[in-house]
Amino acid sequence: MGLNESKWRNFWKHYWEHGKNFGDWDELCQTQYEALKRVLPRTDLKILEAGSGTGRVSIRLALEGAKVVLMDFSINALQISEGFARKLGVQVHPIVGSIFAIPFKDKSFDVVWNSGVLEHYSEEMQRKALAEMIRVCKIGGLVISIVPYYYAIFYRCAKRYLELRGKWKFGTEKPIKTLRHFLPTNTSLVCEFDAGHDLHLKWLCSFDFLPRIIRRPESSPYLYKWLIKRIRGYLLVSVAERTAE
Repeated sequence: MGLNESKWRNFWKHYWEHGKNFGDWDELCQTQYEALKRVLPRTDLKILEAGSGTGRVSIRLALEGAKVVLMDFSINALQISEGFARKLGVQVHPIVGSIFAIPFKDKSFDVVWNSGVLEHYSEEMQRKALAEMIRVCKIGGLVISIVPYYYAIFYRCAKRYLELRGKWKFGTEKPIKTLRHFLPTNTSLVCEFDAGHDLHLKWLCSFDFLPRIIRRPESSPYLYKWLIKRIRGYLLVSVAERTAE
């Protein structure tokens, strides 16, 4: 079971207030951005990031012409987002809200998406969140979820190892195989694909007992290429289309 919403709020409130120093852009942002650009039909879309965190990827989409709303229940996260947007001179619209009761009318957005959100909840709450994301998405619009992938084996092993050592920092987190069975009848799955093979390999750094060449396979081009060809990506990208009322 995932965290209930109250525990989730408290966990991420502390995370955003006392967590790491967030840079302007990183490899995770780039991976998310490339995944979105692969499926978005054009640049001038009205986009809601539901559970936006730093909002860096959506802010970049706003730079390219999208009309972006950033929604999070953490005021601290939204303030970080506003700082990024000001730095880039781009306008976004931050709003405090919950993915279980999104404060917008039905069919308000062309795209509703998030990353690193659904995996923290139980299956029942995942269904509720997806139902809300679909509700505020226009018919013919896209709902996109990016989550840790069940078949990212190095990530899963590293997560378990860090949990056993008391060093896991991200609360309850359950990697996902597919969202196909979570979608209501008014929505069809367009595609699912994995992304972030390089990010997946970075989880090997967690195993401090391994030789350096294994923990950092990029130091050996042959080993790196061999692994990249044989692993799944760290992230699962699920793209669904709302097809009816």
